[in-house]
Amino acid sequence: MAKNPIPAEKVRQGQSGQRVFAILAVALVLAGVVWLGLEFWGEAIDSGTVENTEPSVNP
Repeated sequence: MAKNPIPAEKVRQGQSGQRVFAILAVALVLAGVVWLGLEFWGEAIDSGTVENTEPSVNP
């Protein structure tokens, strides 16, 4: 073991990371808002008809 251990505060590569966390949280909220907007828009333009994808059989 080293004779002069380095304190944990000096070994850390970055700060506490609160800024990065805030950016990630805001990005997640914005992604959710966009998703909800697209869901409402998709429902608004939906024609409500279902296409028949089965081939018709001619006897």
